[in-house]
Amino acid sequence: MKKTLRVVLYGLLALVVTGGVALVLIAKIALAPAKGEWAAELPIGPIRLEAGVPTLVRLATSPWFGPHLDGRRLDTRFGPVQLAWNEAGPQLEARCAPCSAVVAALGAKPVRLDDLRVTVRRDADRLAGELSATPPAAAGAPGHPPALTGRWDGKLSQRDLQVNVDMADAPIAQWYAVLVPDMPELQRAQIGGTLGLRGQFTQP
Repeated sequence: MKKTLRVVLYGLLALVVTGGVALVLIAKIALAPAKGEWAAELPIGPIRLEAGVPTLVRLATSPWFGPHLDGRRLDTRFGPVQLAWNEAGPQLEARCAPCSAVVAALGAKPVRLDDLRVTVRRDADRLAGELSATPPAAAGAPGHPPALTGRWDGKLSQRDLQVNVDMADAPIAQWYAVLVPDMPELQRAQIGGTLGLRGQFTQP
């Protein structure tokens, strides 16, 4: 009896291991980048697979796979990123809170945000969405400064993602609060005027 039970358990274990290996191989084949395709390493448990970024973007923004990302949390070098799926869009929302990144043009000190939100919806290879950036509250100031908001769109190809960003007009003081919040003059200076921003960039 014990011998039979042991054989059954070994058989079940072999099936589980075989199934796990098969799933990894399927994922590796399905996500493998084509020649010349924009690629990145994707950690799956203890295994790291090289995956095509355009394939990952299409999966994450598809109405049949995107809902499975709802509630997922990713630990990135910028900060924890919480994912949410909005069925009405349909669109994916990524929220990084708190968030920080080094912007070379602003020096070595990272730009810090209490909250950065980006939404993305896809129509074939066209992407679009909204974004908002909320700076940390100034020392001694009640609440948070208003968020900077804007829209973006982009074209996804096998090699890259071309992005256009259009940030709404906002008081210049609000931009300073996001980009250089530690500037001493910011706390006492009277800064007038508004500023909008339009730009383009390509990833990678």
